Amino acid sequence: LHHYNGNKVGSSPSLSLLNLCLMKLKHRNEASGPLNKLFFQDKPISKTLSFDLPNEPTEFTNVCIEQALRDKCSHVAIDINQQKLIGVSINVIENVNEQKNVFDGPQFKSGKLRYVMKVFADAHGQVDLFKTFHTDCLLHLLIVVVDENYRGLNLTG
Repeated sequence: LHHYNGNKVGSSPSLSLLNLCLMKLKHRNEASGPLNKLFFQDKPISKTLSFDLPNEPTEFTNVCIEQALRDKCSHVAIDINQQKLIGVSINVIENVNEQKNVFDGPQFKSGKLRYVMKVFADAHGQVDLFKTFHTDCLLHLLIVVVDENYRGLNLTG
């Protein structure tokens, strides 16, 4: 459990409890909403490409959630007082010998998603982190998203 002071300037004092737990199948639907809307809404490239939010990113977030559930290393933050999911950290495990990257752009129907995935692939293609860190396995933090009302409270720090 994590305590945070939920005060914002001008609000009355309150103390809330957060439960940070492993993301499980029961969190899938509740986690997909913030990922589709908030993550893409806040990214400059998404604004430039004018994504149809929250619909267009759905196929990407579905792939992320499926992989995250398989790898069992992603987390959700739940406000216990409100009984609602307020944050998601999507993490996946990457292995040096994997033949197929589930995030390859060509599989996505959206031309905008394919473009973004190509930009990421081009950027990542410049560095081989497996060689840099002398390992055959990496934890890849894909997405961290926090509900707008809970930002600035050091939940990700």
